[in-house]
Amino acid sequence: MKAEWLDAVDDTRRICSDRRELTFGFLPDGSLIFDLLLELIADAGDLTIGPESLGIFSMQLIPQMLEVKKMGKTAESADATAKADVVAPIPRQSITQASWLSCQGKDARGRAAGVALLAHPRNPGAPATWCIREDGLVSANPFSDSSKALMRILNGDSLKLYYRAIFYQLSSTFDPEKAFDEFSSNAV
Repeated sequence: MKAEWLDAVDDTRRICSDRRELTFGFLPDGSLIFDLLLELIADAGDLTIGPESLGIFSMQLIPQMLEVKKMGKTAESADATAKADVVAPIPRQSITQASWLSCQGKDARGRAAGVALLAHPRNPGAPATWCIREDGLVSANPFSDSSKALMRILNGDSLKLYYRAIFYQLSSTFDPEKAFDEFSSNAV
């Protein structure tokens, strides 16, 4: 799928385009995988991207699913096995850096379930900056406010971003750290 990006002030002015690949599948334990490969294409001149508060890969979870149980490698940790339990309740907006998050709780039918959100380590700004809001929005941001840096993509070049969401039942053998290791070994 391809989309054209227009200027917010002048909607007759095209800024760039993107190409999106969406892939769905299942793990052997029945967990659902959703992959997004997003390629931003500077095909209307040089593209400058500034700091952004939310992000590019967002998911709206029901509030019952917002208990963040585990995080992958964080910006502060030196090893990939750093995990943390988050103190509940989640503040109005929580910002953290991690390579992946695993949120757990009750799904819409009241069953114990989880969703793991993974950001590829080759994405710019890795590990991802995650915004977690109390209304259920969880977003990975390669262009976070904390960096205050501008990213420039020269005309004719592109930038690829790769994300994965895995929906699983808590009774499954799903391991988010193992899933991230497998995901990160994929070329972007």
